[in-house]
Amino acid sequence: MNWKKKLQELYKKEKDLRTEAKGILDTCVKENRNPNDDEKTKLKDVNGKLEDCLKEIEEARLMAGFDDNETRLKDLSRPGRPTATAPQAKGWGDAFLESINDDERFKAWAESGAKGNSPRIMLKNVQSGAAEAQGGALVRPERIEAVTLGWRAFRVLDFLPKRPTGSNAIEVPKQVSRTNNAEFVPEPTATNNAANLKPESDTVWDLVTYPIYTVAHMIPASRQILADAPQMRAIIDGELRNGLLDKVERRIFNGTGNGGQWTGLNNMAGVQAQAFDTDILTTTRKALTKLTVAGTEEAEYVPQAWFMNPTDWEQFDLLQNADGIFYYGGPTRQGQPMLWGYPVVLSTAVTVGSPYIGDWRQFPLYDRQEPAVYFTDSNRDWFERNLLAFLGEFRGGFVDVRTNAAVKVDITE
Repeated sequence: MNWKKKLQELYKKEKDLRTEAKGILDTCVKENRNPNDDEKTKLKDVNGKLEDCLKEIEEARLMAGFDDNETRLKDLSRPGRPTATAPQAKGWGDAFLESINDDERFKAWAESGAKGNSPRIMLKNVQSGAAEAQGGALVRPERIEAVTLGWRAFRVLDFLPKRPTGSNAIEVPKQVSRTNNAEFVPEPTATNNAANLKPESDTVWDLVTYPIYTVAHMIPASRQILADAPQMRAIIDGELRNGLLDKVERRIFNGTGNGGQWTGLNNMAGVQAQAFDTDILTTTRKALTKLTVAGTEEAEYVPQAWFMNPTDWEQFDLLQNADGIFYYGGPTRQGQPMLWGYPVVLSTAVTVGSPYIGDWRQFPLYDRQEPAVYFTDSNRDWFERNLLAFLGEFRGGFVDVRTNAAVKVDITE
């Protein structure tokens, strides 16, 4: 394939897409209104095609042999950019002479004897310095991959069931108490024998409502940075989505139930508690028993995983017996951290000194709207300032079907 020819075709396609989008926006500005639904759909379609086109351009550039470390003179024939053979811009003197020849106010001032201050002359097509006029503006700086601050892994969310919902609230009928009077009943020997009556059991229910809450944040960016660095779109998307997931995971533990946030494990009435007992190994083992039995004969839970702060797991990792042998394999141990046969999920969202063990199937995350990213320039005067607002939003609810299916463990002496 002739990649250089392909590159020119892609540049033309890019120009056509930008022209199409500009035409829609110019119409809206001229009519002093926001885009209607049809125009929004068209703009969204054009934006998607433009994004794909930019990716194809980057691929074609590589295949055509353009090196980011070299001056890309041949690539400057891209529509909307100066070409290598473009005429040099005029200097200040030439530009001044050309400007006064076209300025009727200057001619009238000169014919009147050049008295007083001359009219203001706007210079046309001027380079700001000799270095640029000699080709400096044609050299593009080398750009390496963007360096972000990074995000932690959100593994806690992997253990919570995800359930879709189309409502703005989840209602859960919860059994508050039960009286089990089931008994063996003898065969009737007479019609009026009270011993043949079936015993009556009783249950009490409570209807609990869990609202759907919104988690959102916004990042501004200029149109120029998106055009100059297409990878910034992916970075912004990642920042928005990861920011949402980080807040969701932290609220799973620390949510107060007030101010538009759900109630987290730390503040749930009914979550079991295991006090410190002898040492951290004894304490965590007793927590397992407490979860499995769950305080009743009827309900038993299956532990899924420990949720623990990395600082706490360090204590377990460094445990040694009297001979100085590490209980958990020491520095050479590899693979998934385990405690009493169950995986340890590390998260800084968990409070130090208070890990959890639970049957996490009883704590579903209801998804009203998956994490989504939107962008627009319809924010204050951002259209005029060439700014875009990128919005990330998630709507969901955190439900404790059986609150006592989690145990909060105190491992502080």
